[in-house]
Amino acid sequence: MRNRKNLTLHVHRIILLLKNTKALFFVPVVITDVFIPILNFVSYRANGIGDELYNNIIQFSQIFIPFLSVWWVVFILRDFIDSDGNEMLYVNKKRSLLLDFIAVFFIYIINVIILYVFYISFFPNMKYELIKLLLVCIFYFGLMFFTSKLTNSVTITLFILTFYLMANLMIYGLEGVFPLYYTVRAANRQMLLCNSLPLGFTGVILFIIGVKIRKKL
Repeated sequence: MRNRKNLTLHVHRIILLLKNTKALFFVPVVITDVFIPILNFVSYRANGIGDELYNNIIQFSQIFIPFLSVWWVVFILRDFIDSDGNEMLYVNKKRSLLLDFIAVFFIYIINVIILYVFYISFFPNMKYELIKLLLVCIFYFGLMFFTSKLTNSVTITLFILTFYLMANLMIYGLEGVFPLYYTVRAANRQMLLCNSLPLGFTGVILFIIGVKIRKKL
């Protein structure tokens, strides 16, 4: 009974955190669930189901999804870091807030998985793209959390995340070059093992370091 009550409180807390992002809440939803599918649909109408559509899906996904995966968490953190709530972040219910951040991140991830289940029904190999995206999103989450704890600034955190995204768009090739991830070639097992998996692992390490930094503050 107590666990059920705690779960209910946890869900209510997450809803409140998301509501506090106000209009910014809709940015990932609109881009991921409306804008990208519309672009892909236009490609489908023009070229049918083929390489052109496949390439459009993976390119738009690489540009938007990893960055948007941490969007909600960044602007939730703003209320704690860039305001008087900063003290509460470090003093009150640290573990609960940490779980809230992770839960918010996974809400977006679930949204992406649902979208990709649809894509995979047309392109079975798209499962490699999904795994790649999830690992890259983990890296973004780790980088975001580490940077926000190290700098105590959401502005600097957003700058670094944007800089990393721009670096990927300007420096890319057929294969991902660690620590970059953007490629023009479809993901495969070798790419996952040599590039995406190390990125995901690095994200976990950065997150753990961020937690350690937070405990010392």
